[in-house]
Amino acid sequence: MSTTPKPHIQEHFQQIIWYSLDNNLINNALFVAERLLSLNDRDQNSRHLLGLCFLRAGRHASAYHVTNSYKHLGCSYVFAQCCKEMGKYREGIVALENCLSQLPSKWSACKCFHLRLFVALILVVDDHGRAKRNHLPDLGAVLCLMGHVQRASGDSTRAMEAYVEALKVNPYLWEAFDGLVELGVSLKVENCFKASSTMRALRESTHATNIDASSTQPQGAGFNFSLGDIPEGSSSTPGAFQPIFNWAKSGQSAFLSSNQPVTPG
Repeated sequence: MSTTPKPHIQEHFQQIIWYSLDNNLINNALFVAERLLSLNDRDQNSRHLLGLCFLRAGRHASAYHVTNSYKHLGCSYVFAQCCKEMGKYREGIVALENCLSQLPSKWSACKCFHLRLFVALILVVDDHGRAKRNHLPDLGAVLCLMGHVQRASGDSTRAMEAYVEALKVNPYLWEAFDGLVELGVSLKVENCFKASSTMRALRESTHATNIDASSTQPQGAGFNFSLGDIPEGSSSTPGAFQPIFNWAKSGQSAFLSSNQPVTPG
């Protein structure tokens, strides 16, 4: 019977696993992850790590069985990826719906917001940077994977709608944009990637106050472009999604061509 390991032991094992994954030492990560889960097989964070290691190793069946039936956000996301690779599309969609039901009200990647302090405009970068990261998926990632799974299942319409919602949440998701292109959707590219009013204000304020914005921006997390002309009332929070989604209507999207048919070609 497994027992709960001491916190410092669990943290040390987790550090070794992430170090190994970051440096593509997959077998090393897998070995330590198996040891970690054996210390406490009820810990779903450890189960997620083991499933992720199996997934990175290309052992989709093993990752599928390790994460199956667990509601942990990371486990469900890994499970959905395995379902896509194994052709179990309906199971993958259900797992992603579970992800949406428990996502936090914020999205974590590439989201910058501003805080006025005296006359300076200060960037606050959320959850992903040089000194911090969130290893769990955010809303954009889940929606993008939903598009991939729907597309693989042959449902082009729902795949298109998932990709559209993913781009609304995170305009930096090239995979979602590329997915729409592969589906034959006619796009208004100039509306997909355009500077928002907040970004323009930031640029002007930075110039006026001689702030070096690059020193506060993580490498690789550019913020020169944003998705523009989002229909008013749209939301990127999980509450906006009903049991499946409030799917975007293709004719109402600001970045789909007006002559685009409802069903992509």
